[in-house]
Amino acid sequence: MKENRRTQMTKKLLKESVFELMEKKPLNKITIKEICANADVNRTTFYKYYGDQYMLVKDVEGELLRKTSEFLKNLSSDEKKITLLEEFLAYMRANGDTFRILLDKNSDTDFRINMMKVAMEKVMAEKYEPKIQDEGKKYVFSMIIMGAINTIGLWIDSGYDMSERELAELMFRFVDAGIKEIEIKE
Repeated sequence: MKENRRTQMTKKLLKESVFELMEKKPLNKITIKEICANADVNRTTFYKYYGDQYMLVKDVEGELLRKTSEFLKNLSSDEKKITLLEEFLAYMRANGDTFRILLDKNSDTDFRINMMKVAMEKVMAEKYEPKIQDEGKKYVFSMIIMGAINTIGLWIDSGYDMSERELAELMFRFVDAGIKEIEIKE
C-alpha cells in the first residue's frame, strides 16, 4: 500500500529527529516525547505509525538493509563488481550520518549484525564459488563481510577520505587477492 505524501513527510521528520538525537545519546535514553518535540509532531501521530523509538529505528534499518540486499544481488557479474560497489558506497555516503550512527560499535541497535546476515545470505547464495574447502567458506565469507563493514565504517568516520571508486577498487583487489591466495590449487 502506497503512503500519501503527508504520511511520508511525517515519517521522514520522525526518522530525522531520532537520528539527530542518537548523535547525542543512545537510543535507550531517548524518549518518544523528545523525538516528537524535535520533529514538531504530536505523540498521537507518532503512535499512529510506530509503537516505540525502537520500531522507528527498525523501520530505517529495514530500508537500508533492503537497499543493501538489492546492491549485493547484482554483485554476481565480475565486470560490474567495482562499479556496483562504487554505486553502493555512493548510496552509503548519501546516507552517511544514518549509516555512521547505526554502524557505530557503541550503537544499541543490531544493525551491524543484521547487515552481516543480509550480506552473508546474498554472498553465499550467489554463484560465487571460490575453490575453498566447504567447511572454511563460512569463515572466509564472514571475514570478508565483517572486514568490508568495518572498512566502510572507518571510511565514513574518516570523512570519506577516499573516493567511492578508490575504496571500491581497494576492497575488490584485497578480497580478490586474498581469495586467490587461499584457494585450493589444482
